[in-house]
Amino acid sequence: MKHKILIVDDDEKLLKSFERVLGQRFETHTAPDGASGLRVLAEEAPISLVISDYRMPGMNGVEFLAKVLERSPQTVRIMLTGYADADTAITAVNEGNLFRLLTKPCPPKVLAKALADGLRIYELQSAERELLEQTLKANIHLLCDVLSILKPGVYGRVSRILPYVRGMSRAMGDPAPWETETAAMLSMLGFICLPEAIVSRVLENQALTEGQLTRFLEHPLMAAKLLRGIPRMAGVADIVLYQEKRYDGSGTPEDGLAGDDIPLGARILKVAVDFDAFISNRASKAEALVFLQQRKGWYDMKALGALDSMLGEEAKFIFREVRLLALEPGQVLSEDVTGRRGTREVLLVSRGQELSESLIEFIYEHAKHYTISEPIKIVIPVAQTQEAGGA
Repeated sequence: MKHKILIVDDDEKLLKSFERVLGQRFETHTAPDGASGLRVLAEEAPISLVISDYRMPGMNGVEFLAKVLERSPQTVRIMLTGYADADTAITAVNEGNLFRLLTKPCPPKVLAKALADGLRIYELQSAERELLEQTLKANIHLLCDVLSILKPGVYGRVSRILPYVRGMSRAMGDPAPWETETAAMLSMLGFICLPEAIVSRVLENQALTEGQLTRFLEHPLMAAKLLRGIPRMAGVADIVLYQEKRYDGSGTPEDGLAGDDIPLGARILKVAVDFDAFISNRASKAEALVFLQQRKGWYDMKALGALDSMLGEEAKFIFREVRLLALEPGQVLSEDVTGRRGTREVLLVSRGQELSESLIEFIYEHAKHYTISEPIKIVIPVAQTQEAGGA
């Protein structure tokens, strides 16, 4: 795959020269001014490297490259300038985080070296970013698997709230949907540190004593502290930390934050978790939504409106029964999977949980020692079956 290079200059002859020389090795794009350059940057992303003139109509090169940094920070930025602009441009290099400053006329060897060095930096940064993303995904999946194995009932709730979190996130124009979804997946990580007596009462929607409630409300802080130790998870940690915060500012943490100042993901998560608690207590979806609406000051009404608008689609499911060996990743359990040995019965995976390869392997391992009731009941969204039928 060729690198994409963007040259921005109001000199039409220079642009054609760049296209002729660079077009043989790179996918080359040109623009006569900064505004046009930003459109190309958006339409042709990802752009590996940008070369911009300093003096152009509209925004100058420094202003243009500053916007490139804001919109595409991984793109390497080089500026061309005439000798008269050198002092100004050198200052821009120091203040604007440019990679290289080239003066006009630029010798071909100097330009070639600047391009080679810039693209090498881009490749190194891309490789580092890809490694970090893979490591981050692996850490997230590992934490989810640990939670699902140690606290299957807890992770069942996580799996049930995810469709609602995703839907509300889309409907509300969430600027960081990945952070919101990841926070939902890891929102109950702190349950690992809670006594089983508290966990079971929470999952069964039973009242907690004052001491138990105090201990329970510590779980967001414990999870957030753990997540802050992982690179790029600060936003996720903030959402997890504020998941028990009410829209009017009450709840935890007690720091005065209220309304839209609370992270959007946390406001969405609060609605989804409490909605699931009512559903788990055998309320209908319509009843659960009414209960939430009656709690004045608890929730962001925009999030409740988004949930209300999506309930029609979310309510449409197809129920199926499958044998143990027919379990597949992506299926959602409509009943608990339990194992029995003699008079002892253990919960392996709770209803509402989306199966992963590791969870299926976990069930298979326990099937060697426990009798697992078959067939296993699963639920499939209608939209998913329609997609499969059309594939």
